[in-house]
Amino acid sequence: MGVDFSAEVLTNGHWPDQQQAACTLPPEIKDITIKFENFYKQKFPNRNLTWLLNHGSVEIKPVFITAKPYIFVMNCYQSIILLLFNKHSDLTYL
Repeated sequence: MGVDFSAEVLTNGHWPDQQQAACTLPPEIKDITIKFENFYKQKFPNRNLTWLLNHGSVEIKPVFITAKPYIFVMNCYQSIILLLFNKHSDLTYL
């Protein structure tokens, strides 16, 4: 898929209870999370995963015409917004 993925799974004692912002994951990220959840459930069937997107980070290597490589490092919410531009040339927010 052209995606490198790593996750840190910690117990509830490592993270305080937090309110998560409502967020619909794009297909590029949703597919990865589903595959990881399936893998994790097979290994630990009695455990549940909660994704803390506000603690995550993403590195995106865009493809530009120039030969100089770039890497964008951002939080998960920023990457979700950026990935929307793969399907739309402009977006508005009200």
